[in-house]
Amino acid sequence: MKHDPLKITEKLISLKSYDGADEPFYYLKEILDSAGAKVEVIEHEGVKNIHAEYGKGTAVFGFNGHYDTVPPDDDWARDPLQPTVKHGKLYGLGSTDMKGGLAAMLCAFIDIGKLNPKKKIIFQAVGDEEIQGTNGTKVLVEKKKFAKRMFIGEPSGMSISNEHKSLMRVDAIMYGKSAHGSRVYTGSNAIMKMSRTLQRLAVEGYLKFTCKKEEIESVTSCNVGVISGGKAPNIIPAECSAKLDIRMPRERDPQEVIEYLKKHFDEINILHRSNGMYTAPNHELVQTSLKVAEKAYGKKLELRYSLGACDGRYFTKLDIPTVKGGPCGIDEKGERTLHRKNEFVPVDEIYLWKDIYQEIAMKYL
Repeated sequence: MKHDPLKITEKLISLKSYDGADEPFYYLKEILDSAGAKVEVIEHEGVKNIHAEYGKGTAVFGFNGHYDTVPPDDDWARDPLQPTVKHGKLYGLGSTDMKGGLAAMLCAFIDIGKLNPKKKIIFQAVGDEEIQGTNGTKVLVEKKKFAKRMFIGEPSGMSISNEHKSLMRVDAIMYGKSAHGSRVYTGSNAIMKMSRTLQRLAVEGYLKFTCKKEEIESVTSCNVGVISGGKAPNIIPAECSAKLDIRMPRERDPQEVIEYLKKHFDEINILHRSNGMYTAPNHELVQTSLKVAEKAYGKKLELRYSLGACDGRYFTKLDIPTVKGGPCGIDEKGERTLHRKNEFVPVDEIYLWKDIYQEIAMKYL
């Protein structure tokens, strides 16, 4: 049976995959079962993950991708779960991130399986990458479900990525003194205190709240994503919280950042920490992947520093060589369309990356 990555992508788009929904899981498992793969379901905290294999012995190469997506924005031009092909682009929620890449990897994996490989190859589809992967890839890695080399099918377009920053999410808190809003001389406003602190940090520049595109790879960036404080307009707020998303280059010591935050806020709570992904640029997996992708595109490609985090960090933390790359929608301004309304992926890239994945994997089989 011939598996069409476009048709599979369309079906995946039509299946709800956010807010804990796992409809794509059942569809993917059905395909893998019918294709004769050895399929293992690993569930953790309600999240269903697939680990599939062909071949025997120690796995020499593996694909990994996620079937979950972020929720759609309200102002899509069309139903985000209704796949639509227009002018060579497939529109739909998760088309770029990363149902196109997942379908392409799946088809490459199945086609390799038809060749009865003597060495083992694996395919993984996980259910919670968008919420940090702690019940998905992290669990698979803890159960030693990985290959000697891993490829993450995250969107990249005409590039291969070997590195991304480490991540820390922090709840920073300022305390004041509550009082009646008419008696501002008796209280201490925690919101104003937070505002002054954030402004001071922005001026100091140790954390970059904004920067030029050319600088982003080398700076420690900080996004203030949520600010919470106060109970009513006529009550001076006694507490204000700011949730920070901090991305650090490999050279930056996370503990140094923590100590810096402690000096400026009354209290900090680390909500999440994760290491970056890094595989040396001269590693054979990186160079092989780059050469295969360049041949497919017919041009010199970029070895790209990825700005967004991915599950590859769970593998490289154990020194497992890992790279990422996959089909990606890019708009007229050169920006990637993931996590945005009217997300799309070029149809021809889905097929192109299917061939890239297959050729890279065959180098090791």
